[in-house]
Amino acid sequence: LRGLREKVTATKRQSSVIINNMSKLVDDPLDAAPFLPLLLPALQQNADSISDPEARSVTEKAVEQMNRLKDLASKAYSVRGDTSKLEAVFKMELPGDEISAGANTAIQHAAIVATTMMDLSFMEDVQWIKNLMGVLCPYCSSEDECKAAIEKVR
Repeated sequence: LRGLREKVTATKRQSSVIINNMSKLVDDPLDAAPFLPLLLPALQQNADSISDPEARSVTEKAVEQMNRLKDLASKAYSVRGDTSKLEAVFKMELPGDEISAGANTAIQHAAIVATTMMDLSFMEDVQWIKNLMGVLCPYCSSEDECKAAIEKVR
């Protein structure tokens, strides 16, 4: 960011090249999302104000790459899990007609934990059982019933 604010065009160009290359190395667009509001306006301002055509084209390429990354991040963010849907599945799968206040709180917590694990791509059986069994087991009649509810959500 500091390099983009320098007066020397060569420094601005080099900063744009670095930002462009680094943005191509990002595996998960959500990892780059916090930096986009800082970098994108500075890059756009430089793309508009740099007089050197070669440096301007490099900066415009960096702006295009950052916009692609921004679009991917917004798509990835919109795919995030919805806890209310998972709560409904847990309530359907757990035994009993009426759910107590304690069970309801446990279900809400389990739905939040499950959503977080989905968002972080933790999809292995061991991880789910380890993180959810302790929360849900007191409200199930057996461990198998609890495992079945967890598997249904997973």
